[in-house]
Amino acid sequence: MPFRRQLHLICDTTTLLADDGRDRVQAAIEAGVDAVQIRDHAADARTMLAAAKRILPCASSQRVVVIINDRADVALALLPTRRATPGGALVPVGVHLGERSLPVDLVRRHLPLPLVGRSVHTVEDALQAAADGADYVTFGHIFPSASHPVEPPVGLDRLRDVVTRIEAPVLAIGGIDATNAADVLATGAAGIAVISAILRADDPGRATAELRAILDAATSSRN
Repeated sequence: MPFRRQLHLICDTTTLLADDGRDRVQAAIEAGVDAVQIRDHAADARTMLAAAKRILPCASSQRVVVIINDRADVALALLPTRRATPGGALVPVGVHLGERSLPVDLVRRHLPLPLVGRSVHTVEDALQAAADGADYVTFGHIFPSASHPVEPPVGLDRLRDVVTRIEAPVLAIGGIDATNAADVLATGAAGIAVISAILRADDPGRATAELRAILDAATSSRN
């Protein structure tokens, strides 16, 4: 199967539980994201589950992965309900772990989740996550980001260092949009994770399609 660079959209529960927010996420799903990660450290498990269920039918129809940030219990709760369309197509479900989450190797050994990701901020963290069995890592933030207004960005050179030193796919995150995505992918990154580049766009579907085209162009050059 040809290599495909990944486009992950990160959103919170407030976005998904509002009709206009859910519609924006669904437009992105239909336009070419590969995964939707629900990240909301202030939300309880019931809220996370309700938010995820709002996009399961659309995600299922487009074969888009639904990833729950930090909450492996919510990801597990989605497994029995992931046949979300009349045809019964399965929605791939995963969990994305952070520094304070359960260890990757523990989740991999004991929980039947098909996809386990990990946020990393150093080469050492990336190497450990890969050794522990992470399917992918996200590394950042690459550029200045509204999500991390105080911490300095790590930049493209450090991203390139991580990409060249681990075998697991590396997704770049932080301040990435259509103006700099090609530079990010030139490091060899397996893809990007974004929030504002899609959700704050006037037309989320068009913004997604533009990013998808940049990713596909980088994929073609690699293949």
